[in-house]
Amino acid sequence: MSSAEPPSRSPRQARKFAAKREAVLDAALSIVIEDGLAGLTLGKVAKALDVAVGGLYRYVPSKEALITALQQRAVSRFGERLRIHLERPAPADAVAHLRRVVAPFAFYVRSREDARDDHRLMDVMLSSLDPSISEAQAREVEEVLGPILAVARAGLEAAADAGALDPGDARARTLVLWGATHGLGHLRSRDRLESAAHRVDALYPVLFGSLLRGFGADAAEVEAAVR
Repeated sequence: MSSAEPPSRSPRQARKFAAKREAVLDAALSIVIEDGLAGLTLGKVAKALDVAVGGLYRYVPSKEALITALQQRAVSRFGERLRIHLERPAPADAVAHLRRVVAPFAFYVRSREDARDDHRLMDVMLSSLDPSISEAQAREVEEVLGPILAVARAGLEAAADAGALDPGDARARTLVLWGATHGLGHLRSRDRLESAAHRVDALYPVLFGSLLRGFGADAAEVEAAVR
């Protein structure tokens, strides 16, 4: 979200503005996690912060802008953690390439525990049938999400170039992996009814392995990569 903060603010004023804006986003995040996107209103945010609704407009001009800012912040945080996670030597063999392919998606799964609130927000955003924000605002979020998907796409392209996968549409494969990873997580409500072998965490290796083999990977290399 583009703030209305004037460029003439002193560094101290800018820090104070940023801190208050973060407090607004934190309050909004708590509401989304508790009540979903449909339950988010500027009135609830103002009540949580014990301020007048009009006082929020300095930081968020509308509910749609607030949702955009929440998405951008959650995705940016995820992207930074992922960047640090992937700071390792370039893959040297097929198994390493396949591990690199899976890494962004497995990292998203692990963020459920490591960054619970951001993960839950991203899950809510991805699950909502209501776009909630305009196309222009969605493109603002895409400016943050796009580079993350590009990292995943680059891993798939490198794996295909190295012969670990068959040639194919890397963007399509990225979106399939992203959608499948997210979708499988919604079966956690069944975990209490399933044996350990059929609970979600045990099914992710099955999911990744099946898709990698479908993309042309060697079965033995896939087993080593997703183990």
